[in-house]
Amino acid sequence: MKHKLYRNDFLDLLCTQTGISRQVVIKERSKLNEPTPMIDGAIKKLSEKCAQMIADNKLKFKDLRQFSRTDGISGKDRDICQESPLQQVFEYIAVYALRTLFDAKILYCQFGSIPGKGQVKGAQRISYILNSPKFKDKRVDCIKCDIRKAYPSTKVSTVHNLIAKYCGKNKQLIDLVDAIMANYPNHHLIIGGYFSTWAFNLVMSEVLREFDKLYKMRREQRIKLVEKIVCYADDFLLFGYKSNLERAIKTVSKRIKARFGLEIKSLWTVIYFPSADVENHPRYKDTFIDMMGFRIYRHRRGIRKKIYRRARRQFIRANRSSYVPIWRARKVAAYNSWLVYSKSRGVVLNYHINTLMNRSKQSISNHSREELTSYERDLLLYPESCFDFPRWRKNRRYFEEKYRKSHQTG
Repeated sequence: MKHKLYRNDFLDLLCTQTGISRQVVIKERSKLNEPTPMIDGAIKKLSEKCAQMIADNKLKFKDLRQFSRTDGISGKDRDICQESPLQQVFEYIAVYALRTLFDAKILYCQFGSIPGKGQVKGAQRISYILNSPKFKDKRVDCIKCDIRKAYPSTKVSTVHNLIAKYCGKNKQLIDLVDAIMANYPNHHLIIGGYFSTWAFNLVMSEVLREFDKLYKMRREQRIKLVEKIVCYADDFLLFGYKSNLERAIKTVSKRIKARFGLEIKSLWTVIYFPSADVENHPRYKDTFIDMMGFRIYRHRRGIRKKIYRRARRQFIRANRSSYVPIWRARKVAAYNSWLVYSKSRGVVLNYHINTLMNRSKQSISNHSREELTSYERDLLLYPESCFDFPRWRKNRRYFEEKYRKSHQTG
């Protein structure tokens, strides 16, 4: 919880639940690489209080804050929910308690919202499959699918049944999960919740297992309809032969509709990778898989066009002057990570990315040093002031004026 104490809501939670002063927390957290006994004691006290609430089964949380946000890449409107700090704490407790189950049931081919995985690992896995001995010199068909309205379609009852199936003897844990999900609006998983991402991955693992079960008999041998799978959140990619994959999708669609209430979109993206002897033909030259922000070809990996356009715009504008403002330096650093994990040598040379990154890093370093030094100086200058770092950074003059007025009054 220490890394969240720079947020006002978590700071308020710790102070109200344990009685520790805000000034004590602010002073201790500003000491880098030094012991923080008061904060450690308060966190321990809060954890004991949470344990008692779970034992008494008296869990009630504030209503979620709901708002809509447009995805900058896809242009879709996402319904986001913001949870109270106390509910977030209990969601971390629930995930920690269920971590053994999640590690056992979530499949190796899933890469979304899982520590140690992510978009880069998923793209590398696709490249590995395309160049594996099984597919390297043969034709391979891929079909990309996704779940329609994934989170709104995943009901709370579905998650409860799965967890009760595997953890039926642990009543306290099931009651904790039910108390958390009881606060979800419309009784379905939410976008923005820590527990929701793990719960959806658990449900998605059951969907992918349905694909893995399917086979057909040919000359008294079992042949799997789906040979390989890669999944990122609700998007999944199936490898095999087109006829087998289409048959598998139709079969699984009926099963998961009846079992989980989920529906696979009818618009599939079919990609054909030719065999090695014709892969250099102009017709197949630009065959790629667009997934996880990358364009994945058989022998290289590029960036999705929309992301490249946004990155190029920032590189051009940053190169117009020798000074890179802090807000643009952070954007440049973020977009540079896409170049690091793709074959973008031409972009690096054309837009002088190495020089630009050095200037951006210097700008970020100078800004952070000046900001922290100024904050520490003001903390010593105004020892009784009630401001903390995030709010001070946004509106420093307000707190200075507030202290000046209170000092004059006194």
